[in-house]
Amino acid sequence: MIKKIGKVLKSYFICRSCIRNIFDTNKCDEILIVGQPAIGDVLISCTYVPYYLNKCDKNVLVICNKKQTFVLDKLGISQYLGVDEKQLELLRYGYAKNPLLSRFFSCLLKNNKIRILDATYFMKTWICYKIPSLSLIDAIRYASLDLTQEATLSYPQVEVKYRANELNYDDNSVIINPYSKSAQIPISFFEELTQKLQKLGYTVYCNIVGDQKPIQGSIPLSCTVDEFCIHSASVFAIISIRTGLLDYCLSYSRHVIAIYDTPLNVYSYSLKHWKTAT
Repeated sequence: MIKKIGKVLKSYFICRSCIRNIFDTNKCDEILIVGQPAIGDVLISCTYVPYYLNKCDKNVLVICNKKQTFVLDKLGISQYLGVDEKQLELLRYGYAKNPLLSRFFSCLLKNNKIRILDATYFMKTWICYKIPSLSLIDAIRYASLDLTQEATLSYPQVEVKYRANELNYDDNSVIINPYSKSAQIPISFFEELTQKLQKLGYTVYCNIVGDQKPIQGSIPLSCTVDEFCIHSASVFAIISIRTGLLDYCLSYSRHVIAIYDTPLNVYSYSLKHWKTAT
């Protein structure tokens, strides 16, 4: 018990110093902390932020994983601070993981406001029990930003560097995405899927990053996130493990088939929430 109290107090002093420094350096009225580091989490957490910024009369700073700040650029959010995952975890521990401590910190910071944009946190705590049908996007709109149903979400604006017809795809082209950090589906599933699609006459492309190996029989496809959006608009369908990449390219894709690893995630992370939220 004493160790736990000591850990909380240490978190308090470090977070207080960190947040005060951010407020003083950036001269902001409010801070929005994106609690999760992955691309899909950042996109979902910030999809209502442009609307919020247009409606509020404040100088607002968004803090997120520095590897995903490009998502904020694509959403048109210009005032942000990228931090490494260690710093983000520190902020999450002091704030998103302890809402009572978060309120206490805010009072000590001369009423400077701090909002937590962490849909996963809200889904796993009291909100999911109070409103069982709440989606991740709803959690951000209602719980994090206190917006109403009239609020409109934003999609990432991807720069098109080449035309779709230059990619040589047709209606028999499919992209599979078998790798993800957030979910694990056996590779054998995608191997069997590739064989069945090829027997049906489809050309199968496999999205890979770094040293990932393409599924046997597929054509390797290695590209940036923005390029993947353009590819997804050109092929007949994307078949992928449920990953944040699908959130990013959804508004560009013709057909998206998401594969979930658990029944619970079928609802919590359903891509249909993007449609119901608009």
